[in-house]
Amino acid sequence: MSRTAAHEQVLCSFCGKSQHEVRSLIEGGCRDPALSQCVFICDECVAFSAQVIADTTGEAKETKIS
Repeated sequence: MSRTAAHEQVLCSFCGKSQHEVRSLIEGGCRDPALSQCVFICDECVAFSAQVIADTTGEAKETKIS
């Protein structure tokens, strides 16, 4: 996490959970770190997103084969 984020409570930009409710937060782009306009995603949202992509990719492959 960035120095700015380390001194304040940060939330996942997707689910809204705080850094205390998840195992880790990944910092994305920051428009203006001085104003704390940073984007974060938690490990749970990353896992959920990966599952959605895997499911979607699997369905697309099945459709092409049929």
